[in-house]
Amino acid sequence: MNQSRLAPVTVITSPDATFRLWLQRRADKDVMAITCGFSLTGRMSFVDALDKLDYVSVESARTIDEDLSFIKLHITVDSAAFRLIEDIPEIMEHHLK
Repeated sequence: MNQSRLAPVTVITSPDATFRLWLQRRADKDVMAITCGFSLTGRMSFVDALDKLDYVSVESARTIDEDLSFIKLHITVDSAAFRLIEDIPEIMEHHLK
């Protein structure tokens, strides 16, 4: 197996392991998908906080069931994926309870 290949997703978990996100590597230059292992119902402040970041905007957010949601982001700068990986844990801590 080639060790230099990048993983197709980055997994981010809240400190208490209650909430988990999968950030998919960008398949498209301007779009990134986040899969959430929880419902966004009652947690839209998390989506709003993502939308307030200056390097992404939320295109859509939808809940499938109590254990699965999707967020589609429009990327405005090339370094957005790295910045999201750094910023999301703090956003999760403040908005997911």
